[in-house]
Formats: sequence, C-alpha cells, structure tokens
Amino acid sequence: MNRIILDDIYGNKFDFKLKGAKTIVSGKSASGKSFIYNLIKKMKDGDSRDSKYDTSNIILINKNNVNDMRQYKDRLIIIDRAEIILNKDIVKFINEDLNNRYLIFCRKHIGLLLSPNYYGQMVNDNGTFRIVYDFNVRGWN
Repeated sequence: MNRIILDDIYGNKFDFKLKGAKTIVSGKSASGKSFIYNLIKKMKDGDSRDSKYDTSNIILINKNNVNDMRQYKDRLIIIDRAEIILNKDIVKFINEDLNNRYLIFCRKHIGLLLSPNYYGQMVNDNGTFRIVYDFNVRGWN
C-alpha cells in the first residue's frame, strides 16, 4: 500500500502518498492527524457510514496496544500521538522492523532513524488533506 485515498461523509478528502516503509507526519494542532486516525478507527469498528473501505490490513496503535506491535507482519501500522505513546524499546523495534509499513503522526522528533525524505507535514490542499514531504533529495534513502 503506497497510497491511502479516503473521503468521509463530511466531504473531507484524504490522499496520502507514502514513501518507503516508514512515513512520519507532523503538523500543527488541528491539522487533521488525529482526525484521519479516528476516521480509520471508526471504519475498522464498523461505526461509520464510511465503511466502504477495506481496512483489514491496517493496525491502529494506541497506548493500550502499543506492546502488541511485535506480532504483526505485512500490515500498515498507523500510530497517532507517537511522541506520547512510544518508548525507546518500541522505537528501536520500529527502526529494525522490515515486515510492516508505518504511518506515524507526531508533533516532535521521536528517534526514528530515517532519511529526512520520509518526514512530511499534513496540509489541506484545496479541500484535500495531503502529506507534503519536507525533502526529496536523491540519494537520501
């Protein structure tokens, strides 16, 4: 899964192009990071009219299930408020994990060993929420 394209009953549109196995998204408060996380949660729980999307391959991580991350393989793992719920051991696991993809929402650096090419900001681009990457420098893998 290199791209997440969603819309919701409120007219919000989301079009996220993910780079590599780990994508870090930051943004100002109320930029949409938690909103998209909660929208996907509602879809997974079946509590939304937006359940037309297949979310079976997505794992949502929160403070209650953060230690379960080691059991997953071939999934897209989405973490909101990563700076609050991830500890050093989990960050080390994510750094070493070659079996999953990650979309991580946070407000500050959390210690992941990634090229700056994989860090982006959540922006509203004419009614569609997108990830705008901070850099796209060839050779920074």
